[in-house]
Amino acid sequence: MSRETADGSVHLVGTAHVSEESADRVRREIEERRPDTVAIELDEDRYRQLKGETPDDIDPSDLLRGNIVFQFLAYWMLSYVQARLGERFDIEPGADMRAGIETAEEHGIGVALVDRNIQTTIRRFWARLSFLEKLRMFWELLLGLVGIGGGEEIEEEDLEELTDVDVVSAMMEEFREFSPGGAEALIDERDAFIAHRLVALANEGKDVVAVVGAGHVEG
Repeated sequence: MSRETADGSVHLVGTAHVSEESADRVRREIEERRPDTVAIELDEDRYRQLKGETPDDIDPSDLLRGNIVFQFLAYWMLSYVQARLGERFDIEPGADMRAGIETAEEHGIGVALVDRNIQTTIRRFWARLSFLEKLRMFWELLLGLVGIGGGEEIEEEDLEELTDVDVVSAMMEEFREFSPGGAEALIDERDAFIAHRLVALANEGKDVVAVVGAGHVEG
């Protein structure tokens, strides 16, 4: 999907974060288009983590404020599910983002981090969930982690379908039914944040290839 402004342009590449085919497509798009900038759906913290840098230590006093412990658990469990998918298909989680960064660096193309800070997102996501939604989320994730979550084992073909517009839309709608407030914080607010960053880059006259999860393309 591409959009042009009077000065620059934005071409979106929707990916599945644990898909080798998606990583290959990212490389092809960048090499063929040779943009001025490659925009990545990462914030500074996740970028440093992807590059293998050690994140800042958590201040123990932070654990006494609000629901930060549960926010951390929510983030960890969501990350763990992605890691398990990566193990299942023998590919490192975030391979699509890494491919974008490495290909840009190989060709001397600038990299822009365009996502909202992950801590802000998780904090807002957690705050928008009702008590029952929080319990249900943890229950569903726990069932998935121990392998009794009532679903068929994911096949590689199913994983590639995560980049299909109709499949992604159905998944987003299902999540909205589960938690409209959570979906707004996790998806809609980030869509707006990322779009604002991309438009700003285009208005600076840059031609941009933006690597984002397939669930964010429409937004």
